[in-house]
Amino acid sequence: MTRSSDKLREMIERREQRSAQLKAQLLIRDRRDAQRARDAQQRRDMRKKIALGAMLMDAGITQMPSAEILGALMSYRDLVVDPANRERYTKRGETWLSAQKAPYIASL
Repeated sequence: MTRSSDKLREMIERREQRSAQLKAQLLIRDRRDAQRARDAQQRRDMRKKIALGAMLMDAGITQMPSAEILGALMSYRDLVVDPANRERYTKRGETWLSAQKAPYIASL
């Protein structure tokens, strides 16, 4: 009886060790997946920033002081609450972008 009990205990111990190994592997995989998701989000953010910078350059306003550009954009944000104005600006931008075949627009 002792032999069979010892054997069962060993089996239980091995399975507990295997369970612990699998849990550790799962934790590592979850952390890796989370890091990949963060990295992908950072890449999307960086592409968007580059595209926005390219749009500022194409608009010809990069010679303006940064504070002036920021102030103008903030004013625009505050003034464009009317959907009709937003639609008008959007159409104007789309027309220009399609005429330029701007490659950065696909990344936004």
